[in-house]
Amino acid sequence: MLALFAYLLIAFISAYCFTPKNKTALWVYALLIPLTVSALYLFYLYGTTSGGIFRKASYLVGKKFASCVIPTIICGVIIYFQLRKKMNHEGKVKFPKILFAFIIIALGLGLYQNYLEEEVRKGMEELQPQLQEIREKEIALNDLRETTRYMKNRLPMSAGGGSIIYDIKFDEDKKKFTYYYKETEIDKSELTQEGIDVIKNTLRSQLLKTLQNNPDNKHFVKAGITMIFDYSDKNGEHLLSFTVSPDEYK
Repeated sequence: MLALFAYLLIAFISAYCFTPKNKTALWVYALLIPLTVSALYLFYLYGTTSGGIFRKASYLVGKKFASCVIPTIICGVIIYFQLRKKMNHEGKVKFPKILFAFIIIALGLGLYQNYLEEEVRKGMEELQPQLQEIREKEIALNDLRETTRYMKNRLPMSAGGGSIIYDIKFDEDKKKFTYYYKETEIDKSELTQEGIDVIKNTLRSQLLKTLQNNPDNKHFVKAGITMIFDYSDKNGEHLLSFTVSPDEYK
């Protein structure tokens, strides 16, 4: 709308600055004035647009200049009728009240439009960190899906110390990743609860240290995944389990 305001203002000024002597001059003014203004604005856009690549710069200029096409036509039409009226009245100009009113309206709407665009831009800038976080989480989840598929194809695998990872489960909705271990050298029936608790604390401490020093866990942290470690003894009896939150291993 500010572009329309500028062209209407030019048409208003033209009614006072130019006096055509004949119809040919009238058409020259009606065509040449708006086209000259548009050409100058086009050169200005090319001079101030830094697109790096000419094709990109041309696209940006074209996008900005598109808003001037209709105002250019409107400006030419108004100039034609204003100057024709002036020519018919022997150079006398009657104050164009309607045109002036439209200029004020275009200015007000243009300023309001700019205000709304600025508010939208600020809103988008405020949303950028949240959108970036959402994108990063989605990327992390995709990586975890791929990791799950890859690991499942390699199971069972040895985890050292007589431990075997025989299954994994990724619960995307609950944000939980479960490792299922089997201890091939431990018989639950031979242990007391106190002994199981000692094993549990030792395993948890060792795994937590490993997780904290593993850069590959960044996807787990980004996605906010809680890790669950579930152990069975050599006979398949449930031995122990514990969880590690992302705040602990990040």
